[in-house]
Amino acid sequence: MTQQTPFHKRIINLATYFLGSMLVFQIPIMIFYLNSYSLEEVLTYHSVSISFYSTLIGAIILIFVNWLELLEQFKKIKWNKTFVTILKYYAMIMISNVVTSVVLSYLAGSDSATNQTSIEASLQSLPLITILSVVVLAPFVEEMVFRYSLMNVDSDKKDLKLVWWIISSAIFGGMHLIATITSGQLNELWFFFQYFAMGLIIGHSYLKTKNIWVPTLLHLFSNGIATLAILFL
Repeated sequence: MTQQTPFHKRIINLATYFLGSMLVFQIPIMIFYLNSYSLEEVLTYHSVSISFYSTLIGAIILIFVNWLELLEQFKKIKWNKTFVTILKYYAMIMISNVVTSVVLSYLAGSDSATNQTSIEASLQSLPLITILSVVVLAPFVEEMVFRYSLMNVDSDKKDLKLVWWIISSAIFGGMHLIATITSGQLNELWFFFQYFAMGLIIGHSYLKTKNIWVPTLLHLFSNGIATLAILFL
């Protein structure tokens, strides 16, 4: 049985991400950059760095708030079994991505969303920061929010767990379309279903293993392989 995430920690985790990393933490970082650059330059050339540092602050807070639970669950990892589990779920993600890419290339007129193309551009200009952000910070922060905080609401009620599994996956999918919405590429909203499916698969790994490190490592592995493919293929 999964230990229910304490309500106050769930609220802190969600606020840290949705209010902190997405908004509040970015303000002082932007002000720092504005001392040397114009607003247009900051928004054009330094948005990736601002996002990285604000996410880093969020990750540090999440670790500080949840370190006892994280340490306890880390000690419970059975590495051989976890590795096999990650490979199994990663295969599901790959199959899902192939199927949805074929369908979405017809519906959206493209096989990759703006979120993906923006990552590719960031890897060219700021490779180290982008790799750390995409492969390390994003998987940890997103799993602490979408799985550990949103899904782990009440481990004794199966129906409620399933509802929050779907809700968390839907929010996960929507958050990955922010770049698409801000760029005005509304035809790419179809890619919601690709990210939604990925959220369902990662979320299912949490439902089955009851250990937040499993979806985190799965997410890290998936993003890492995708990043290596962009860099070397």
